[in-house]
Amino acid sequence: MPTTPYAKLLVSLNAGPTQSGAITTAANLDTVQLTAESTAQWDLTTPPRWEIYSYPPGWTGPAAGWTTESVTLPNGGTADVYVYLGLGPPPSFALPASPMWGKFLLRLTVQGGLLNGIPTPTLIDDTTALEILGPGGMRDTASLEGTQFSSSRAWNDSVQENWRTIATALGAALAPYTLTPAVVASGAGSAGVSPLYARGDHSHQLTFAVLNTVLAAASAPITVNGQTLTSGGFIGPSFRSNGAAPATTGLLRGEHATTLVCARNSGNTDNVPLVSYGTDAADHVTIGDPVIPCMRFVIASGCDFEFYHDADLLYTLAQGSISVGATNQLNILHTIGAGAGQDATIEAQGGAATFAGGDLVLKSGAAGTGSTSGNVELDARKNAAGTRTGSVIMKGNTTTFAQFSHHVGDNITTAEFAANTTVLDTKELVLDASNIALNTSLGSYGGGTGILYVGPATTEPTADETTGTLLWSKDTALKARNECRAILCPELEGAVSGETAWIPQVKAARVTTTDAVLTLAYSYAIPAHTIGDIEIVILGKCNATGDWTRVKEMGAIYRFGGNATWAMSTQEVQPFGATLTYTTAISGGGGELEVKVQGINPETVKWLVVITVKQLTTVEV
Repeated sequence: MPTTPYAKLLVSLNAGPTQSGAITTAANLDTVQLTAESTAQWDLTTPPRWEIYSYPPGWTGPAAGWTTESVTLPNGGTADVYVYLGLGPPPSFALPASPMWGKFLLRLTVQGGLLNGIPTPTLIDDTTALEILGPGGMRDTASLEGTQFSSSRAWNDSVQENWRTIATALGAALAPYTLTPAVVASGAGSAGVSPLYARGDHSHQLTFAVLNTVLAAASAPITVNGQTLTSGGFIGPSFRSNGAAPATTGLLRGEHATTLVCARNSGNTDNVPLVSYGTDAADHVTIGDPVIPCMRFVIASGCDFEFYHDADLLYTLAQGSISVGATNQLNILHTIGAGAGQDATIEAQGGAATFAGGDLVLKSGAAGTGSTSGNVELDARKNAAGTRTGSVIMKGNTTTFAQFSHHVGDNITTAEFAANTTVLDTKELVLDASNIALNTSLGSYGGGTGILYVGPATTEPTADETTGTLLWSKDTALKARNECRAILCPELEGAVSGETAWIPQVKAARVTTTDAVLTLAYSYAIPAHTIGDIEIVILGKCNATGDWTRVKEMGAIYRFGGNATWAMSTQEVQPFGATLTYTTAISGGGGELEVKVQGINPETVKWLVVITVKQLTTVEV
């Protein structure tokens, strides 16, 4: 091994062993990888330089990673040299496809060819070169070729070999007629032997029938232009199968239940059916194979797949969209097999390999001109009797309506609102969720018509306030039944993460007393780190005696961490008849504001307590 540092260029063809010197076994489309025998003690201050400095005319050079430099030749002309700078190995490259042939001269220069500032031949290696032989074994003479392929005759060695190759070919062509092989008749009649060639103006027509006769008698397959011909492989000008009943017209002909187009797999170990017809019981045209993965449809940029049924365009599959044809309806169905009649599910997939995250967004197009809208409709289909019994069910931990349309399903008329059963049968929206938030943009709902039901999915809302919570509107304000809690939370200017504000928070409760004992009517838990403004309204009425009372208190609550403070600022009491009493105070636990009422023994007194809270809660750091 030479003393390090030194330059020694090696070549590997198609990931094979490394070689150096003259390599005449290269072939078209071979993959070439350049490496160095040793990089020991290389001074990388000047990057190593890898070059392809001579190559056949017309070659466009290696792929990405190499650069092009124009250099001046000894004869005064210029040429492009392909260069890679760096420790390497440089990017591999492919030799040209057939019919290009010739020589490729390579060079490796380390440290700029200098050792301690002195030119050193061992730091430059241009002894390794590649050659693709030409037709008939012809040799190339490369520009700037030295002694890479012959240490004694240099490039003249290739020239001398070419003259001998030409002479051998000419000698065979000029041999006496009597030495030529026997002539086989190509027309009618039997084969014969003659020492003479046919006249130049004489020809025999080669028909497909004659070709099949020749192929049938051949002892081995015959290859023409890389295609193997076999007996029965042709009929007229078209390909057909060897079966007994191929199609009688068309360019590609085959029998029923046959593979029409086939290829070899990547390992050349098996056939891959590409196009078949009638290979299943339903006489389908089958593309691909159920066992060997091979299908990938690729279309040019700007083109789309169009699917037709007879002459009707059904769907167009474009990049990122599926558009519907004249039917204007895209159905996703379970129609056959084990899934027939079951739910068809559309899921949104995020970046993971499984369906894990990613929003499913149903969005209409932009609103049209005039009064045209862009609605998104969820339509639960009618049954056979024409009644829409299906429900639109929304599930989730929190269902938020930023803006709810003025109708659900079809338009709801005044008559339909008058008869709840009609509304519920045809226009029901069930929300199956543990939490439902309605923000301020729902205000536009108040002037429209519709129904929003929150409660058990199997229970229909009625006027009975013991069943669920019914929120509805028809040209009136939004109404609530059965101890509902309505929170309208406007957007806060300058809001800070970790802080919440409720403006306002309305809480209501009903209680009935039948004695003169203080009874808890409502308990409001005050969050830690909260300051709030509270208005308490207490209404009590005894039908038997006619006694009633109205109380209104306003004050402030404050809780830093432990016990809370309740400071009443104003109070209004309007009793009538016997005194119906009450108390408002912080509970013994320190974190709740309790409202208690005391009725008349033994009369039934009904109470309504309404608390309106405006509060700010902050998270202390």
